Amino acid sequence: MEEKRKQLAFAITEYLSDTIENNHVSEENKDGLEVAIQCISEAFGIDPKDETQKDMYSIKPANLGSIFEVYLRTKQSKENVKPNTVKVDDKEPSEEDKKNADQKKSEGNSKMAERKYDEAIQLYTEAIELNGKNAIYYANRAAAFSQSGQHEKAIEDALKAVEINPQYSKGYSRLAHAQYCLNKFDEAVKSYEKVLELDPDNNAIKQSLELAKSKSSETSTRDAGSSSDAGAGAGAGGMPNLGNLDFASLMNNPAVMNMAKEMMKNPEALNNLMNNPAIANMAKNFDPSKLQQMFGGK
Repeated sequence: MEEKRKQLAFAITEYLSDTIENNHVSEENKDGLEVAIQCISEAFGIDPKDETQKDMYSIKPANLGSIFEVYLRTKQSKENVKPNTVKVDDKEPSEEDKKNADQKKSEGNSKMAERKYDEAIQLYTEAIELNGKNAIYYANRAAAFSQSGQHEKAIEDALKAVEINPQYSKGYSRLAHAQYCLNKFDEAVKSYEKVLELDPDNNAIKQSLELAKSKSSETSTRDAGSSSDAGAGAGAGGMPNLGNLDFASLMNNPAVMNMAKEMMKNPEALNNLMNNPAIANMAKNFDPSKLQQMFGGK
């Protein structure tokens, strides 16, 4: 590596010397180049005038200028060459490919019925490789991904399905399901609404939409409760005044439920908490049976 650095440095000094000799720069700039040659020589331990080093390091009759010119031409030629690669979905499938792809899809459907989701995914993938322009194959694989818990991949396939066919309602249905499973309720609502635009009489989707809306609302309420200023409306000891909150939302608050579970592990902590006047006052706003349920009652 050291010898290569010296050879490169030697080539640079040769290029600068040629520039000076061929008057490629003004007289006032020649002095600067000579200083540069001297600095490079000292830094790399070379002597451009030494005949032995010329034999070891010189690249003449070539020079850096000609090498750079070759590089530029090569770079330009590569930029002018169009890629010869074809994406799976860009390839026009033959009739035989379409037939075989449908066969793979049918086999995948059978594996889905048998709950052999990994095998179904493989078969749908083979169908896509044969015919990447069929939205059904992507939607089916999205369903298989969701069934196997791979919801992010399901979203990718569902989006591909609706990209191929924007009128394919099942593509949006698969998308909505995967989004719902990832707790992306707001996005799921939009996707379910898109399904109903295309298939307005689908009662199952209507029910799914209502469920997604409910979850979205619960999440918004829970997030609002979590982000509230702890000082505003807080009781003694920094405990929030939960009296006006919807109890279902409270039960779904992980922080509150974790606190309750910890108290159940330590009865003394529970007694101390219930002896706190602020907590006792807050408890008056709850149905006793529900309060008992929160702290571990059946």
